[in-house]
Amino acid sequence: MPDQEPIPPPPPPTPGPEVGFYAMQSIIFGVGWILIHIGCAIVSGLFWHIPGIGWFFGPLWGLVWWLINLALFVLFVVTVVKAFTGVRWEIPYVGPIARKQMEAGAA
Repeated sequence: MPDQEPIPPPPPPTPGPEVGFYAMQSIIFGVGWILIHIGCAIVSGLFWHIPGIGWFFGPLWGLVWWLINLALFVLFVVTVVKAFTGVRWEIPYVGPIARKQMEAGAA
């Protein structure tokens, strides 16, 4: 057996066009999530500094901010599950932008 030449490993599978679409959609979604987070932080800071009523609107906005993050996380998990099951699913508003970016890059 030592005289035999080793069998080379098979080449890695080539990713299909779906991989590029999901990557672009993920990048756009991630950037949007970061921008929403920055905007919520600014609004939260402004609410906490309102004299007299900041004690009410600050925690209220904190709850709204938490719910926004929870909704975005659920959307992220749904997108990951759809991608792993092979279902092409576009995030509303983000998917068409990613598709246009992919079509523009392919031209």
